[in-house]
Amino acid sequence: MTQYRDSLGDWEGVGYRSGPPATSADPVGQYTFFYYSKAGGSFYGYDAGGKGDHSGDPFVDSTIVKAQQEIDTEKRRSLLHELDRYLAEKMYAVNGLGGASGFAVAWPAVQNYNVWRGGGANTTRVQNQYWWVDETKPPYKKA
Repeated sequence: MTQYRDSLGDWEGVGYRSGPPATSADPVGQYTFFYYSKAGGSFYGYDAGGKGDHSGDPFVDSTIVKAQQEIDTEKRRSLLHELDRYLAEKMYAVNGLGGASGFAVAWPAVQNYNVWRGGGANTTRVQNQYWWVDETKPPYKKA
């Protein structure tokens, strides 16, 4: 039977991917989910040699493993930037355009707006307990 989804890219035509977008909000987790050759069904299924064997790319795999093991935030960020540049040239996957489901603004005087994102319920009702008004900023103080 022909598969059109979750088949490591082994199909012709238009297909889609089922399941969650990734298992982690962490950027290293995102790369692991889609680009690490040992990730299972979530792996995009490419190979560096173009043979169609789904073996992945040794540079991508090794960079992801290094990032997984790195505890220094700046070094992790540097590894991911390097991986971003590499993947941009290789174009193993072309993702769709991003989108937005909303747009929020606040006066400059409202401080900490949309900064705190902890807790289980990430709603305005939960977040607004961490806001404060800085009366040295507009609209209180004229610019």
